[in-house]
Amino acid sequence: MASLHLAEQTSLCSSGRRIAALDGLRGVAVLTVMAHHLTPNVEHSNRVSIWISNLAHSAWIGVDLFFVLSGFLITGILLDSKRSPHYFRNFFARRILRIFPLYYAVLFVTLVLLPAAGMHPDGFRAGERYSPWLWCYGANILMTIKHDFCLGRLGHFWTLAVEEQFYLIWPAIIFACSRKSTVKVCMATVAVAIVSRIVLRMHGEWWVSSYAFTLCKADSLCIGALIAVASRSPVAWSTCRKWAPAIAGASGIALLGVMCIRGGLAGGSTEMQWFGYTLLAVFFAAVVALCIDAPPILLSYAVRSKLLRFFGKHSYSLYVLHWLVGPAIEVVVPSRAVLAAFGQTFIGPVVCLILSIAACVPLSLVSWHLLEKHFIALKDRFAGTSEAASRLGSDGPVVPRLPELASSHD
Repeated sequence: MASLHLAEQTSLCSSGRRIAALDGLRGVAVLTVMAHHLTPNVEHSNRVSIWISNLAHSAWIGVDLFFVLSGFLITGILLDSKRSPHYFRNFFARRILRIFPLYYAVLFVTLVLLPAAGMHPDGFRAGERYSPWLWCYGANILMTIKHDFCLGRLGHFWTLAVEEQFYLIWPAIIFACSRKSTVKVCMATVAVAIVSRIVLRMHGEWWVSSYAFTLCKADSLCIGALIAVASRSPVAWSTCRKWAPAIAGASGIALLGVMCIRGGLAGGSTEMQWFGYTLLAVFFAAVVALCIDAPPILLSYAVRSKLLRFFGKHSYSLYVLHWLVGPAIEVVVPSRAVLAAFGQTFIGPVVCLILSIAACVPLSLVSWHLLEKHFIALKDRFAGTSEAASRLGSDGPVVPRLPELASSHD
């Protein structure tokens, strides 16, 4: 999952400052994924407990929000820097400085230091067995071959692998294609992704492959990319903004209908894997369009809240670390004790989730201050000239400047 949390913001405001609403959406994405992993299992004693369990099991959709955001942000960055010197060098250098330090630090600790010290925690043994796949950002390829989530506590790294593979291919496509051609490539890729999932799904037990394989997730990335292209054309953006509320409403109602009928959004279900992933991506893309250029409605205010922006800023480390330290969180926040004290119907699971998320925050802050921010500071050495081009109005997006933009950069 992704690195919408890894991408710096596109220059939608032409000044290069980051858009607060996108940080808020990243916060929503990472909190949703954390809810999926950290919400305790409860006894289905009544409808409320069943409802909570179904919501938690459906919270994997945060990964797809990450993918849509990543497609939007990365495509915007590439479009704005397409005519800049050192286009490829700057892009890859900045991505490496943002992604690699924490990723490889975690692998070094879990796959080198712990085994060297004679420690082999159960959750990391699978990672030791398949370590070459992790070192090479191939977790999702391994899962596709094995048809299984086979990496234990390192299993969520499959989304980072998808993003890294996207980074390797997409810059060349954007560089080689005009914007009209880029739209055609995106639409064709969406169609191929749907067909690929249907073919894999028809093999029965291969649902994991159609969930984790890069091509099968490419529709989310490309639908986000289409929003980035549209935001740089006055006519296209006007059309996009006109239809975004209706598209968000229609797709949201359809997804809600699936939830009601199926008791949740099961990532491995036939309806989700055939067309549900694409419908989810369309919904998230419409939400992105609404959030980056919206009137002061409840949604716009919500995603600009300081709390969501805080989690958005630290979404990368929170995503990477939260599942790794799950057993330690259980020691700090024993779910059985919390559920015994507050009950299993509603308050207990919610309190347990809040405490578990809170327990992850200090570790994320340590990662930020001791590691991440020092490498991020080096990214300015590889800045392109897209900001200057945007200020001249030659190639910048058409979304109006927003006064409430944050000033800090990832």
